[in-house]
Parts: sequence; C-alpha cells; structure tokens
Amino acid sequence: MNAKILHEISSSETKNVIHFGKFSSYNILIEFEETDENKWIASFCKGYEKGDDQIIIDRDNKTAFILASGYGYLLNLTMKELIVCVDDNQSIMSVLYCEKFNYILYSDFKWIYVFKGCDLIKIIEPAHFIYPSDVDGVHMNSCNDQKVFGYVEEITSDALILPFEMDLETFEVSYPGNEEKESFRKNLLIAKAEKEKHKE
Repeated sequence: MNAKILHEISSSETKNVIHFGKFSSYNILIEFEETDENKWIASFCKGYEKGDDQIIIDRDNKTAFILASGYGYLLNLTMKELIVCVDDNQSIMSVLYCEKFNYILYSDFKWIYVFKGCDLIKIIEPAHFIYPSDVDGVHMNSCNDQKVFGYVEEITSDALILPFEMDLETFEVSYPGNEEKESFRKNLLIAKAEKEKHKE
C-alpha cells in the first residue's frame, strides 16, 4: 500500500472521494494505491489552512495515520473506515512510526498515544510532574528500535524545555542531566530559528 498527497483532481474523480472529518474549505486529498487497478482517494478536514501534513502507513496492520495541519485520522485501510479522529479538542504536535513494534504514535499538548493496528495500547504523560496548565506541547523528534526521543515545552518560557527519552518496551520516560538539557535547548532554538527563516 502506498499513499500520496494530491494537489488537484479531475471532476470525475471528485464524485468518488471518501471524506473523513468535518466538512470545511480546508482539506487535504490523499490517493491510496494498493495496485495499479486498486486506487481510491480520500479527503480529510485540516485543522487550519497552512500547517504540517504527513502520511504514515503501517503495511503489516493495514492502517494509516494522516496528520492534516493539527488534525489527525487513524484509518483501517482494508475497510476504508475511520478508527480515530483527533480534531478541535486536541491539536497534534507530532507523529511517528516505529517499525520494529509496528507502533503509530502521536502527541498532543500533554500526552503521547500509542497505537498498534487499530488498538490504542498506551497513553503516556511525559511531564506528569509539571503543572498541567504550564505544559505547551509534547514533541517527538525521532525513534530507533529501542526509544522515542522528544521534548516537552512549558508555556511560560522558551528556556523551559525538557528533553526526554521513552522506552518502547516498558514505556518508561527518562530525562537527561542539566548539561545535556542545556545543550539540547540551545540546538532546538537554533533549529527553530532556521525553520522560520526558510518560511520567509
């Protein structure tokens, strides 16, 4: 199974589009292709006009997670059914696929959600010791066969960034020392500044 974002489709294709989520003027179109003869197009409501869009395919479990500018959709590709819809009540900060375990993970302002196939198997709060109203987002940067690497932002200041690692077998979360934390924070702020420059 492959998938790609479409920027336009013909009027004849429009009739067969399957829509997921709310009806909005901001949507993302995705073509799913199992074979040359077996293709279908889906439309997904976006959280806002401009933002990050991402497609994750779990071929073993025949599921997909679509990130649509803050909104998220977990699909059963065989049945073409929506399993999970994340919309106005949450905003997705990041999405990862861990191939070894066939995990699809997404994070919002406070939690990490772990899915295997169509099943939610774990919810983790990486910064449980921070006052809830101070947490401004859980971000996952990358993963390997053992761990997820990310950081938690606090709403009060850019200086309050807490990097973390999460074990993919136990789901235990650990935190680096102060020296590593300061180095991580500086590198992250530099990366953010570079990203903003490219947007201009």
